[in-house]
Amino acid sequence: RGGQGGVNTDADRINPPVLPPATRSGQEIAVSVEIDAGVAIVGDVSSTSHQITTDRSGNIVRVQLANSDTIPNKDLILRYRVAGENTQATVLTQSDQRGGHFAAYLIPALNYKTNQIVPKDVVFLLDTSGSQQGEPLAKSKELMRRFIQGLNPSDTFTIIDFANTAQALSTTPLANTAQNRQTAINYIDKLQANGGTELLNGIQTVMNFPAAAAVRLRSIVLITDGYIGNEKEVLALVQRSLKPGNRLYSFGVGGSVNRFLLNRLAQVGRGTSQVIRQDEPPAEAAEKFFRQINNPVLTDIQISWEGMGEKPEIYPIAPPDLFASQPLVLFGRKGDRTPGQLRIRGTQAGGKVYEQVLAVNFARSGGRQRESTSVSATVTDFGNPAVAQLWGRSRIQDLMNQMFGGETKSLVESVTDTALTYRLLSEYTAFVAVSEEVRVEPDGSRRRVQVPVELPQGVSYEGIFEPERAESTRGGARNFTPTSSPLPVSPAPAAVRRGYGGELQPQQSLASRLQVVSAEGLDAGAIAALTQYLQSVTLPAGVSGETVWELWVEDGRVARSAIDTQTSTLQTTAAVESLKKALNSWQPPAGFKGTLRLKLRINLDR
Repeated sequence: RGGQGGVNTDADRINPPVLPPATRSGQEIAVSVEIDAGVAIVGDVSSTSHQITTDRSGNIVRVQLANSDTIPNKDLILRYRVAGENTQATVLTQSDQRGGHFAAYLIPALNYKTNQIVPKDVVFLLDTSGSQQGEPLAKSKELMRRFIQGLNPSDTFTIIDFANTAQALSTTPLANTAQNRQTAINYIDKLQANGGTELLNGIQTVMNFPAAAAVRLRSIVLITDGYIGNEKEVLALVQRSLKPGNRLYSFGVGGSVNRFLLNRLAQVGRGTSQVIRQDEPPAEAAEKFFRQINNPVLTDIQISWEGMGEKPEIYPIAPPDLFASQPLVLFGRKGDRTPGQLRIRGTQAGGKVYEQVLAVNFARSGGRQRESTSVSATVTDFGNPAVAQLWGRSRIQDLMNQMFGGETKSLVESVTDTALTYRLLSEYTAFVAVSEEVRVEPDGSRRRVQVPVELPQGVSYEGIFEPERAESTRGGARNFTPTSSPLPVSPAPAAVRRGYGGELQPQQSLASRLQVVSAEGLDAGAIAALTQYLQSVTLPAGVSGETVWELWVEDGRVARSAIDTQTSTLQTTAAVESLKKALNSWQPPAGFKGTLRLKLRINLDR
């Protein structure tokens, strides 16, 4: 993923070939969706991306793709209404041998009226890379014009557009005047799509802005398709650098955007996300998005449990604000399945206190029952069968959020165990299709066949695969040279990528400081070669301690590495990151495969 903006060193191994426009792969999809919102009214079910058919049975609506729209080249977008005159709350439950699970929904009213709107300093961060060429950029520019015109009178704004470099309309926030709005629109009209998606540079520029004043809210509005390859690096930067009073809102434009990146950016940025297709009218989407930003229904949300037995494990751990037109969902698991009450408190606009108490009952009556066989056991579900898997997904998401800066052995194991228990796809688990039919060449050799994929609808083939730029962008351009940017940009972005947080620290060679204490599975010669290889690594001076790693070796390379935080004593983030990068690039001995447990000791400077 990413065209010119990816930074994966093994992109050629993991990216399948993409078919040119108007070429079909011959593959088709079938999708069936069941909507149970927990409330009686589910209406206006529609799709802006596909032709669908719907069928209603009580409170449940079933949706399927129409036979004429089964090409796998765009996201399926379903929209429906469940809101009423007042903020509603409801609970769905599920119970089985794994425990009692629940989903609590807070659904804001359709026409929520706020009595107080906090003034905002809005920074628009606009993607102008090659993948935005054509309709995506045209739609983004149209949205920007409407966003600028929709700001509140006391708001301020500026625009940063980024591709290989970042440029800005103004280095300081502009007052929301007619003259400044026209200046901004003239600036937007001249933008063109070209170059790689260097999102890290744009995000870093915004994160360097000073915090907003106490009485104001800084809203960072990112507009992009998210076609990059270094998502975790970008997310780690936001997670590490977001200042108090700042919110990051992500707005995806296109038929197949990087929803993982957009949703996680909004989550760690304490904001919200939305996606609009390149062929949708922008007026309604822009109005809805700014209504959400301008109208938080509940803030400072606090969750507590009242009842007997163990406390439930609830995600997200720190609930975000509840915005108009977008429900807030909390997922919980209670191992002993004893009932209780969920108390939700928050602050409404104008300072009024909101409180809601929801009864949570895992009784095995009145619900649907489902039996399914997994690898280890037969699971009998009582209640809504999707709730348990949604809780599992939420837990995995929280665990993965803790590893944007690097994997740890304990968290990797927790993600894997959760994914296996709840039969979920994760970064460490997969669904495997097994064919009983085996085909080989006459001479008994195997043949690798690449299966091409459809080009996402609305994405410019020339913007990503233009021949004259392919060689210069192979592997992903990562260096940021602010040739035309008036914004204050960190002079050493590589320092941030190593986890230093901004400025480079004194470096010193490990040549006389490193010992390979143990390397289970390697002989003495391989250990000596590894020790020699690590002599080129540099670390900040003054660090010492032991660090234990698990390396997964596949196809003659390190496929993944994770630090064992429970047994490691080295705590310096910069040192850990430098070692991790070196180990990921290490060439294992020929023929070695499987898991390697490695223990390193770093002595104090001599």
